[in-house]
Amino acid sequence: MSLKYRVVIVDDNQSLTYIVRDHLEQTSQFEVVGIAHNGEDGIELIHHEKPDLVILDIIMPQVDGLGVLEHFKDEKDIHFVVLSAIGHDLVTKRAISLGALYYMIKPFDVHVFVERIQGLILGKEQPVATKENLEHLKTLVFDEINQIGVPMHVKGYQYLVDAVILAMHDDEKSIKITKSVYPKLAEINQTTAISVERAIRNAIDLTLTRKDNFIIRQYFNNEMFNNKITNKEFIIRIANAVKNKI
Repeated sequence: MSLKYRVVIVDDNQSLTYIVRDHLEQTSQFEVVGIAHNGEDGIELIHHEKPDLVILDIIMPQVDGLGVLEHFKDEKDIHFVVLSAIGHDLVTKRAISLGALYYMIKPFDVHVFVERIQGLILGKEQPVATKENLEHLKTLVFDEINQIGVPMHVKGYQYLVDAVILAMHDDEKSIKITKSVYPKLAEINQTTAISVERAIRNAIDLTLTRKDNFIIRQYFNNEMFNNKITNKEFIIRIANAVKNKI
């Protein structure tokens, strides 16, 4: 192995890959030798570069992170660390069973992430799937959507929670609700993107018809038009409110 750990980053969030790259390369231990933004290109890049460490997203175009881990499950010389907005137990356990050393939930503190990776490489940390930050984040999201009265009994409630968490790790201008968030939630829940969209729409419409609509109008003062608000505006408004509380 070279003096520095050679790293490949595979994640469809382009801005995040460059942030992680810059922070890793500020250390003396890591050199980022390649970046890919989908699983298929990631597999090709890993074969070509033969890195020591791969930082991998789970939900990506073409081939997802689990597919990448499956492809390299017999490769013992490459360490995989997962960064994902998805913290479902089945996904986490599957990633670890396929050889992932570490599983960290987005959004995350990049300084803490680099310290964790250094700890793993230097043997000071044990391989683990960590979800403590996800639980704290979910609590904040639950509190926020409960405050504005989203009905808990409808299917769109949980979709809305997950959509807000997914939206939080992207820049507001780059969030693609229809092309990214809905398909990701559909894949996780084994349904269709249109079903996810409709369920979230139903939850929002029910919220807007509550008797205490004045509170809702105050909360979404800048987003509402004719007592209506789009799914994207609703999700981003909550995501921004939660970000401000972290």
